[in-house]
Amino acid sequence: MEEKLNVLIVDDEEDNLALLYRTLRKDFSIRKSTSPIEALRMLDEMPADIILSDHKMPEMDGVEFLKLCSLKCPRSVRLLVTAYSDVSILIDAINYANIYRYVKKPWLPDELLMIVQAAAEYYILKRDNEKLIQ
Repeated sequence: MEEKLNVLIVDDEEDNLALLYRTLRKDFSIRKSTSPIEALRMLDEMPADIILSDHKMPEMDGVEFLKLCSLKCPRSVRLLVTAYSDVSILIDAINYANIYRYVKKPWLPDELLMIVQAAAEYYILKRDNEKLIQ
């Protein structure tokens, strides 16, 4: 049986959260939240292998959230979903939150699934390499 990685999805819009959940639930173990603050508490209880966050949220933006996630779960692979292609946002996401990739809205379910599957392969390769080094 193939292992299901833990994915945390954060989006303040319930409809987007539900669509993300439906897209990924078959292949991954999913936790979800509409609040980045609640999601950070969830990470204290159980780390996530992959974290997928919307960018525009009222409590804090996705870059700030993913930056805090990188401190709590440095091994996690972080993805930012955004409707904006502002270069400064993407540079901040890469430099400060160490994101693996960003996903442009609107996204297609099959496309998103392939991106998250690639992130999962990357996570497993990194984890296996760390084990070999030890």
